[in-house]
Formats: sequence, C-alpha cells, structure tokens
Amino acid sequence: MNSTSVAAIHVKQGLADLAITNENALREHDLEFVSQYGKIEMSWSLFYKKENTMIQGIYLPVHT
Repeated sequence: MNSTSVAAIHVKQGLADLAITNENALREHDLEFVSQYGKIEMSWSLFYKKENTMIQGIYLPVHT
C-alpha cells in the first residue's frame, strides 16, 4: 500500500494479514500489535503546485 491507513483498513477488512502502520491507524481500525519497534522520528514537507500562489488565505512565495 502507499498509505499506512489504507494498509490498516485492508487488515481490518481481511484483505491482508499484516500491515505496517502507525499507532493512530491501529487504534482507529481496532487492530493489535504483533510487534512494536519503538518510535520513529519523521519529518513532513508541505508541497503546492508552482502556479498556485495562495492557499487558504496564506500567500506563498513563488520561486522561479
């Protein structure tokens, strides 16, 4: 799957036996841990289409 939440849904629906997912999806879909490897630090990036210079009232710089 390209989404940990979709992977959790597949397990809940019986379409998969296991999923790599996060704790939020685990709780939301009433799954159980098989094994937990601890917390993983992750960073997130915000992306937007280059020609879009305003998103929800926040003006973003256009780099050329």
